[in-house]
Amino acid sequence: MPMQEGDAAKTEGNAAAPELKPFQFLVSDDRMTLFIDGEVSAETLDRLISDVCTELVKIGIGGGGALSEAARRLREAVPLGPVLSHYTLLEGRRPIPPKEAEIVWSDEYFKTGFVVDPVTGAVDYRKRAGRQSVAEGEHLATMIPAQPGEDGCDVYGKTVPALKPRQFRVRAGANVRFDEEEGKYYATRDGRIRYVGNVLSVDDVYTITGSVDLKTGNIKHPGALVISKNIEPEFTVEALGDIEVNGYVQNAAVTTKGSLIVHGGITGGPKSRIKVDGNIQAKFLQSVEIEAGGDVIVEHEIDQCVIKSRGAVKVPHGRIVGGVIIALGGVEIGQVGSEAYIRTEITAGEDYSLKAIVSVKESELESQRKSLAKIAERLAPLKERSKSLPPKLREMATILLNEATKVNDSIRQIDEELERVREDSRSRMLKEIVIHKEIFPDALFTLPPLNMPIKTRVTGPIKIVIREGDIVMIASHAK
Repeated sequence: MPMQEGDAAKTEGNAAAPELKPFQFLVSDDRMTLFIDGEVSAETLDRLISDVCTELVKIGIGGGGALSEAARRLREAVPLGPVLSHYTLLEGRRPIPPKEAEIVWSDEYFKTGFVVDPVTGAVDYRKRAGRQSVAEGEHLATMIPAQPGEDGCDVYGKTVPALKPRQFRVRAGANVRFDEEEGKYYATRDGRIRYVGNVLSVDDVYTITGSVDLKTGNIKHPGALVISKNIEPEFTVEALGDIEVNGYVQNAAVTTKGSLIVHGGITGGPKSRIKVDGNIQAKFLQSVEIEAGGDVIVEHEIDQCVIKSRGAVKVPHGRIVGGVIIALGGVEIGQVGSEAYIRTEITAGEDYSLKAIVSVKESELESQRKSLAKIAERLAPLKERSKSLPPKLREMATILLNEATKVNDSIRQIDEELERVREDSRSRMLKEIVIHKEIFPDALFTLPPLNMPIKTRVTGPIKIVIREGDIVMIASHAK
């Protein structure tokens, strides 16, 4: 902490007046608090106040009522004396943080899981907890805009700016209207609501009354899909909206910009490929590779799977046995591994997709910067002769300047996109693994860059987190 020392006041008039001991100022690293060390008593108070105020002015602290506040605080300190140690003399005004923008939903459209009987506790896997279907004209959500914070000031009276609120806006997608004045979103047709990547849409619903099989062939639909039975082996299903399967998905390729809800389970195979931008819900996952932009929520078991999720992976009442789990938003499990001691690797707080996305964007940036350098190279000789250029060369210079402006705009946009991608990844990150029941040996937990191999059985509930730079296991009270 920076330190300032005041001079002891000289004894005036009466030689028997008490001696005034030196004092010191200490300013906190953030410049928001001024402390004083020294001595105070009723006999020396007036002289101390005078000397303190003089020293405060010398070091640039004296405006905005600071001197009267310092005098008031010193008077309050008399009963605490005679020795003051790190006594708070002045405090700055800390900035008030902004209120972030938020979206308020009109109903529980995106509640995960299935309906649970409140009496028996039985789960009805044919009824989703969230209401997906919406009607034309229905009010879907309200956008609450961000509120700016309020600047503060340090003890020197200098402004401490408030943080800027994070930019956040939900874009109206297909079949959704945004009322700018009300800040509300409305459905423009009947359909199924979808919200992925800050885009709100209402999808046309296509219902397949049986299974996806030889009778239907492969399916590609620009909306939401409801499949009454199964997706049979080696078939392909693509959709822009949610896909809901009332039966099973077996060795099939499924891709959607929405979420995938399977009331049965998903099993893998040579033709299996599951890539979902939203969430995945299923009873079980077996020998399947999955990429999900949202959460992966499983009722019973994840068995020998490779799961990569930009959300959380949750099997709170079941188990994960074998395979590799990578979840940016943390992991919650009932049991890890089994009595067969099968190698199970679980990573929380890592974004499997970030490196590839950043690499693409950085390649685009490099290409744009090379283009800008070439334009600058062509412009250089024209700028040197700017006053004597013939009309054709002046026209060429104007064209090159316009191109340079466009390229600079493109570079700025890519930089902004990169920052949004990184910020989105940071906001989703949770380096935490919660185990409710038990861990069997040969599990490996990773909270990047640290890992924890498990050699013996461990009984839960426990939580694996990072504390003081090390990965540790602590007791958990999570239900």
